[in-house]
This record gives sequence, C-alpha cells and structure tokens, in this order.
Amino acid sequence: MAQRLQLIFLLASYLFFSGVLSISILTIENKCNQTVWPVIYSWKSQLTTTGFTLRRGEARALQAPSSWYGLISGRTLCSNSTGNFTCATGDCESNTIECPSSYSWSKVTYVYFRIDYGGTNSHIISVEHGYNLPVMVAPSQSSPTCFSSGCMVDLNKTCPDNLKVFNGANPTSCSSACKESGTTEDCCTNYFKSKQNCKPTVYTQNFELACPYAYSYPYNDNNSTFTCPNSTNYVITFCPSFIPDIPSCELNGYSMETPARPRSVSALCFVLVVRVLYVMYQCGKPFPKGTSRSFTTLIVLGSGGHTAEMLSLLSVLRMDRFTPRFYIAAATDNMSLHKARSFEDSLADKPAAKEDSLQFTQIYRSREVGQSYVTSVWTTIIATVHALWLMIRIRPQVILCNGPGTCIPLCVIAFLFKVLGIRWSSIFYVESVARVKKLSLSGLLLYKLRLADQFFVQWPQLQNKYPRAHYVGCLM
Repeated sequence: MAQRLQLIFLLASYLFFSGVLSISILTIENKCNQTVWPVIYSWKSQLTTTGFTLRRGEARALQAPSSWYGLISGRTLCSNSTGNFTCATGDCESNTIECPSSYSWSKVTYVYFRIDYGGTNSHIISVEHGYNLPVMVAPSQSSPTCFSSGCMVDLNKTCPDNLKVFNGANPTSCSSACKESGTTEDCCTNYFKSKQNCKPTVYTQNFELACPYAYSYPYNDNNSTFTCPNSTNYVITFCPSFIPDIPSCELNGYSMETPARPRSVSALCFVLVVRVLYVMYQCGKPFPKGTSRSFTTLIVLGSGGHTAEMLSLLSVLRMDRFTPRFYIAAATDNMSLHKARSFEDSLADKPAAKEDSLQFTQIYRSREVGQSYVTSVWTTIIATVHALWLMIRIRPQVILCNGPGTCIPLCVIAFLFKVLGIRWSSIFYVESVARVKKLSLSGLLLYKLRLADQFFVQWPQLQNKYPRAHYVGCLM
C-alpha cells in the first residue's frame, strides 16, 4: 500500500512539474571567430551556472525553470593574466568566469527572458546600453509573435566615433549615448522620463536601423517583445551567419510575408542611411581645433539683390580667414561678377585680396525664365554635370549662399561629398532680407532637406516659423 501511494505521488509530481511548471531548454552556441564567455544573470529563479567559457564552434544547453526571469550576454577578450579574470567587454567584475554577485549594466548586447509567465515565454533583444556582439534568438516554435530575430549587423564598424569603445586600436563595442553622455535627454530621465518626451535620437536610430527588432531606448515601442508558448525551447547564437525567414502573418485572410532581399544590398543601404544620419548629426558643429587658419570658400552670387546682400555680409567678415575665394554666378549674370571684382578691389586689406587667391566663375543655369520644361531637362543635366566639375575642382571647405537657385545643385553635391567622404564642406545659408514671412524656394529646400550646416534668417517671424533657423537681425 505504501509503495502504491509512493508511486502515485511520484506520478502526480511528474505530471505537475512537466505540465504546470514547464522547463525551456536554452542552447547557447558560439559561431564567432573568437572565444565568448556567456553571462547568465537571474532576477527570479536560478540556472545551474552564471558564466562559462564557450570556444569557437561550441554550444551548451541549459535548463531554464518555470518563472525564470533573467538575461544572457556575451563577454569578449577575457584573460586571467593578472590572477583576476577580466574581460574587455561585458565584464561582470567578479574576477572569475562565474558571475554570482550583482551585475552592473555593460555596453553589450543583452537578451532578456521570462519563462512561463502567465503560461507564455517572452524574450527581448536589447541594445539600450550598447552593443558588442551580433546575437540571434531562434525559438523551436513559430507563430506571428514567435519567430527568429536578432541584431545581426556589426555595429562596432558603423558605430559613431564618439561612442566607440576601443581595445588598443580595434573597436570592441559601441556604447549607448546615455552611457557616454549621461544627459537627461539621452537617458530619458527627469523631464524626458515619459513616452511623450523620450524620443529617438540620431544615436538610437543608428541601433534601430541595424536591429529593427531590438529594444534600443526607454519607451521604445518597436514590437521588440516576442511571446511564445511556455513549451518553447531556444537557441541563442553569438555571431550567426543568417536569420531564418520570419513567418508570414495571416491578417484577414491575406498573407503578409517579408520579401527576401540580397544581403549585400541591404547592408549597403544600411551603411548609407547610417552615414547620412551621421553627416546630418555632425552638420553645424564648429571646426575642430587645429584646423587650418584659412578656408577655401565658395561664394554664390545671384541677381535681384542677392549679390548686394552677399557683398554686405562679406564686408564684415575677416577675409583673411576665407581664402582662397571662388565667386560663382549664373552664366547669364554678368553684373554680379563685376560687382564682386569691384568689392575685392575696394578691400582695405590688400593681402586678403591677392589676385592668385581669387577666382570668378560662371555656372550654367538649370532653367532660364520662360524656358519650357521639356527643353529644361537637357539643360538641367548639363548644369548638374558642370556643377559637379566645379565642386571637384574647387573642393571648398565653406560655402556661402543666400538664395539664388544656382546654389541648390552646388549644395546638394557638397552634401553628397560629405556622405561619400570626399570632402567636408560647411554650408552657411543666409535668407534674403526680402523674405519676411516665408522662405524662398532655395531656402525651403535647404531647410527641409537639412543640407545647410547653419541657417540664418533676418526676421523674427521666420525664426518662429522655422525653429532650426538662427535669427541674426537685418544685415543690410
């Protein structure tokens, strides 16, 4: 009788623990070309280990009990040469391979797990604090809310320079802006501690573009939480070579599938987008210390009062800082270049107006007044090619313009040169004094496309309407 009761108890226990308190198998594998030391930190329940060594090509399976809530991350470039175990990235500061004590946030890629909470499992890939390794999580089951996801791009290569963490000459991780600056805006604290005020920045967009399914900043709402049945097992891969296809979602009878794209094209598009964002972030910053005392300057002139305003602006500048100077006007505008020559001849500081440091050039216009749109296609192509040739020849460091349409192709090409790393040209745009309530077409294009490094207006009404502009008063 006693043996029968014991068997019944064991059977009931087995059914209870296998059905109600489910266990998920977490298999951690390393496909990196280096050794990785995983960290397992638990807030609720415990796994059998808190840290171990995983050499290239190795894998290890762990049982995650019901109600386990914790994280997994990877340490790199670890050594025990000084008698204490330390790592260049993700160090848990325990001085051992295991991480048994409290854990400080590191500039690494994290994977959070909740096992069997309310009958479901959930996981999040996070780059909120930084990034050090590509990671993929592949669940054993598949559904619209449960599919393979990861942070695949090597952000150590695309990371902004001021966020890179180096080990010697090699970047090893990418810090979050909050970790680096500690400002309330970057960390979403104080006034910014709400979904309404905590907004993505250029830095978080760098992470979001690379890892669209990863959590990148507080209050980030990008569907980064994946939920699966509580019987789901997982494979966590460091440095995966690919991510399996995301399952199609059935919505009102229509299949929504993620189209496959060539990996090289996607990577190129990502790098290009990140570079554009980086250029937009850097625009407007002052020249770094140690730059040359004078800057090759391109000055765009135009009819209708633009030239008079530009020459008035130049008269208050230190012309020795803006040399050599290249004056450009439309091919049909002879008066502007004549006025520019007269202005240079009138300079009291003759050394700033040496003939060999001055050039006066004309540029083709895309379209003349009254020209048909059909014939303007060809003239626009010619004007663009001519503008490109001038920009390659002059390679200006500073571009000054105040509204003539001839400045648009020059500024667009200058911005593309920044993105491609050919030449960094700072664009300074001063809206015409005649524009009181709204910008000119040239000014509107430069403002909306964020091509100008500094944008100045001469009326307070314009500054109120266009907040990124700087009000400087009337310059005439």
